[in-house]
Amino acid sequence: MCLLGLLFVLSWAASTGDPDFGLFPLYHSHSMGAIGNRSFYENREVDRLLELAREEINPQRRLEIYAEAQRLIFEDTVKIYVRRVEALVGASNNLRGLRLFPHERHSIASIYFVD
Repeated sequence: MCLLGLLFVLSWAASTGDPDFGLFPLYHSHSMGAIGNRSFYENREVDRLLELAREEINPQRRLEIYAEAQRLIFEDTVKIYVRRVEALVGASNNLRGLRLFPHERHSIASIYFVD
């Protein structure tokens, strides 16, 4: 048995808010290498589920498909995350219009203060 160790630094955020952007590039076998799947992970069932989710229009069913894909990925223990940054955002009570997004690129274009 040959065990290959691979260490790299990767920062990835689902900037669209859609699970496809966070999962397909990192775990689909077609994305191996510089595209995103730098762990060279390959699982045919995960590939099938990620492709199926891309075609599914029912939001609840799509959520179930992604949950199953994530369960398989977790069971395969593809990556060990050693760092997670917590984002803290503070605002005063008189601030309005601040929009916070999961990808942490928050919009400040519409903020204003009230008396």
